[in-house]
Amino acid sequence: AAYVETKNVIGEDVKTLLQASATVDEMYKLLSSFDVKIPSQEQVKLDDLHTIHGQFQEAIDMAESDVSAKIAQMAQALNQEIAKLDQELIEIMTDLASAECTNPKAESTAVLEMLDDVRAQIDRIQEKADQYTHYQ
Repeated sequence: AAYVETKNVIGEDVKTLLQASATVDEMYKLLSSFDVKIPSQEQVKLDDLHTIHGQFQEAIDMAESDVSAKIAQMAQALNQEIAKLDQELIEIMTDLASAECTNPKAESTAVLEMLDDVRAQIDRIQEKADQYTHYQ
């Protein structure tokens, strides 16, 4: 999931870089259209820009392909983790239904301690659920 997020953040920067590259390329095309001689050093830099642009695009395509290939696997793993959270919540509800908290004669401090522990478990589950929601 972090890989996908990182790729998305980099993707925004890539768009900016590709636009800047296209602008430079258009400027040199404009110069060529008016028969302006481009110095050889500048032509070498422009050729390097084209080469790097192609290599960069290939790397981006490979990253997209990698993400596409792994997305089903990541979705399945996420669904399994969500099912685990559901099971934990069911266990908590079952424990609460059979615990001392349903006994009117139970000692209140023991019940409050147990409920504090349950609250901590639910808070932990909520944090995971929020994280999984973000991943979806």
